[in-house]
Amino acid sequence: MRFTVVAQTPQDYAAWLAAQARPAALPLGGDAAAGAALFARQGCAACHIVRGAGVAGAGAGGDVGPDLTHFAARGILAGGVLPNTPQNLRRWLRDPQAVKPGTRMPNYRLNGRQLGELVAYLETLR
Repeated sequence: MRFTVVAQTPQDYAAWLAAQARPAALPLGGDAAAGAALFARQGCAACHIVRGAGVAGAGAGGDVGPDLTHFAARGILAGGVLPNTPQNLRRWLRDPQAVKPGTRMPNYRLNGRQLGELVAYLETLR
């Protein structure tokens, strides 16, 4: 797995750490809200967690996949295989094995609308 090391001042690190402790907010409408519902319905929370009251995946026991609470703030996805852009996220969700052979992320065979909704939701997780 790849990762990026960021050197920060102690003050900047403290601010980042405080931001990471904040829970995610549930989207109020549109594709992002539909994506949050899809996240819960599709069973994503069986492997992932999104911390926050009323958030899809909140309180789930998902500890197989990464915590997605601040997913959109990350620079990379798929264990560092791709830059975290909406286009790459869509590509990853469409066919994880094509992006990263051997990954434990299943292919849910999402249609275009579902991909758009799920990407919209995950992009709110800052």
